[in-house]
Amino acid sequence: MQLSNRIPFALSLLICFTLNAAKAQADDGYYSYQTSSTMGDQDTYVTNSAVKIADRSHGTVVVATAPQWKVFAFNNRTKRICSFTSPRTFTGIGNKLATVTGGVTLYNIPLKPTSKTVLHGINAVELQTPKSFVDKQIKDKEHESADPRFVQSAQMLVAEKVTLPVEAATVLSRFYGVPLQRSMPLQFKYISCRGDLNTILLTSEMKPVKLVAADFEIPKGYKTVTDFTKLEDRPIIKGPPTRKIIETIKKI
Repeated sequence: MQLSNRIPFALSLLICFTLNAAKAQADDGYYSYQTSSTMGDQDTYVTNSAVKIADRSHGTVVVATAPQWKVFAFNNRTKRICSFTSPRTFTGIGNKLATVTGGVTLYNIPLKPTSKTVLHGINAVELQTPKSFVDKQIKDKEHESADPRFVQSAQMLVAEKVTLPVEAATVLSRFYGVPLQRSMPLQFKYISCRGDLNTILLTSEMKPVKLVAADFEIPKGYKTVTDFTKLEDRPIIKGPPTRKIIETIKKI
């Protein structure tokens, strides 16, 4: 092959390689703008092989990727990082939220699908606590064996057509402190045994996006800390938090 013919041929190979590499690295995923009553506004990204939650205000980011699904949490302002061997060992805010719910985490609250609905243009499935659970909570309250802060009934909305890997779903469940569902969590509300309506999670937007490996990179050179709560320099509050934590988005 003459040199003059080799150059166009080489360029065409390079272009094909670049396009194919970009296609291989790009992954179909979803972006969501979500609000946690405890953690504030979050940008959430999920694919079939990764999950990322980025705090809009405080710089904290949580990332987990396949195949190991080791969870990394880091803060881009304080330059601190911690890690967890698996999504199930990720502490998230479940324990912190339990101080508001009377010491009960919400991960295993029983839920059953009841209907389909739409939330901010997102097709969703509504789940509710079964009647047997509600009746038991009411009975326990009457016998004064249930903390008034306990969950009496709950409602959850999940995206109808966005199914997540169980590892990614577990990270989201642990981070937001909501029941584990394989579909993308959109909203979680519950009524306590004393009749308060508490909104734990809200989703304002969700849309399909293309994501690449670089979107889920873990920074290097950050100081390692042992606990998720030590990533930021927020003041340490001793004892149970005030009701204002939940009431910031109560009864929306």
